[in-house]
Amino acid sequence: PTRASRVSITLGVVIQEAASYYYAETGDLSEAGVFLHTKKTFSVGTEVHLVLGRPPALRKIDVDGVVRWLRNGDGIGIEFERVAPEDRAAIKAFLSSLPEQSS
Repeated sequence: PTRASRVSITLGVVIQEAASYYYAETGDLSEAGVFLHTKKTFSVGTEVHLVLGRPPALRKIDVDGVVRWLRNGDGIGIEFERVAPEDRAAIKAFLSSLPEQSS
């Protein structure tokens, strides 16, 4: 599968794991997932629910995901698992509206 291009951007995110809630900020975002800066330690394979957005450019998005990788002491990589089609379209439109970045 092709890898979704990631855009470096800071957005506030609420992470829900079971009955606990945590706040984090994004390091980057793509249509397929997100990197979150967090001090909380999560295990690879942990299922999480995320709420993110930056109104009005990106309305509130609810997405379920799975922790796929860890960056020690800095954060976690989350792959989106369940995203409503309209939410995926909103993320895509938001990313398309951002200035081009060189990697």
